[in-house]
Amino acid sequence: MATFTSTLTESFTGDTGTIDSTNTLSISGIEEVTKFVVGVKNGVQTTLATFAAGAHTSAGAHKVGDVKYVRITNMGSANVSIGIIGAATCHNIILGADESYIIGATDDTYLAEADTDPSHASHADITSIEAQSTSGVQQVEIVIASA
Repeated sequence: MATFTSTLTESFTGDTGTIDSTNTLSISGIEEVTKFVVGVKNGVQTTLATFAAGAHTSAGAHKVGDVKYVRITNMGSANVSIGIIGAATCHNIILGADESYIIGATDDTYLAEADTDPSHASHADITSIEAQSTSGVQQVEIVIASA
């Protein structure tokens, strides 16, 4: 089995000084890495990934318990709305140009609530990730590493 490595580097130099930070995440036991770029259009929901109890229980589904890392990057010049969908709830975030969103495991790690007091309980599986551009067609890259 292979090790998947993701490195996040941040750097700032300004009047107040310099800040440099590098964090490396290494995940052992990875058997499959999926990487693709999808064109997402304004006004059209595009499914980027689905997750299910068993691999390939639906077309292209990833086995939810095996997923260890997901990265979504907006490679376009306009905003992209990303929908993270669970069994009964969802939430949306906006990714600006060149911004990324990283998720660890998808098994029992998701909870969306309609209030401002998080309960931090009863997490469910992420079942799918969808995207929609706010203008024109934008390219979105997704990387999924699974055991």
